[in-house]
Amino acid sequence: SGKNASLVYRFEAAKVFLVMSSPKPNTVKVFLDGSPIPADLSGTDVKDSLITIEKDRLYHLVNLKTGGVHTLRLEFEPGISIFAFTFG
Repeated sequence: SGKNASLVYRFEAAKVFLVMSSPKPNTVKVFLDGSPIPADLSGTDVKDSLITIEKDRLYHLVNLKTGGVHTLRLEFEPGISIFAFTFG
């Protein structure tokens, strides 16, 4: 990711995961349907709508009670690489 990088992704699922890496600790801000993701809908790796990328791995972004069509927006600090989404 470069300066002011973001990604908008429309999905239909209850859970969203993303493989990410960074050469140094960096953060990703997570929004669901236009607002910072609330704690009760956040994946296990999200704290206060932020994910700290500390190593290369699969991160849990969204954990909804039921599936549905939603819009996910991620805002990246420079230096983060993303690889693959998975859904549950």
